[in-house]
Amino acid sequence: MDARDYADACAISRAATGKAISKQAWHILPKIRELDTALSVADHERVIEVHPECSFAAMNGGRVLPSKRTADGLALRRALTTTHFGPTPSALGGARIDDILDAYAVLWTAERFARGLHLEIPDRRQHDSRGIPMRIVV
Repeated sequence: MDARDYADACAISRAATGKAISKQAWHILPKIRELDTALSVADHERVIEVHPECSFAAMNGGRVLPSKRTADGLALRRALTTTHFGPTPSALGGARIDDILDAYAVLWTAERFARGLHLEIPDRRQHDSRGIPMRIVV
């Protein structure tokens, strides 16, 4: 279903999930659609969806972290990435620290996926109308 604008997308999301979508999600929808159109069923073995917050929760023993907008949330994310990768940069090409740490979380998941040590959410595989798995990998 295509939304006409952000407000429409929020209404559709609220009806389906009880929550609105973020502005960030709204702005990346064109790229998501582009990728979705390009994917085939065969691509699911090499193209995965990763959500940094899910990766951080997995790194943290399955416990959700405080918001990355808080000092405690950033400190815990930095500690988790440092455990796996050593010291992480606090600045990199003008990127915000939370974005840098999110990139490390995605790298952590990509490495797990490559080694076959990943988990999938949901644990019971679902597929879209074309047969492509709908999953988040951690």
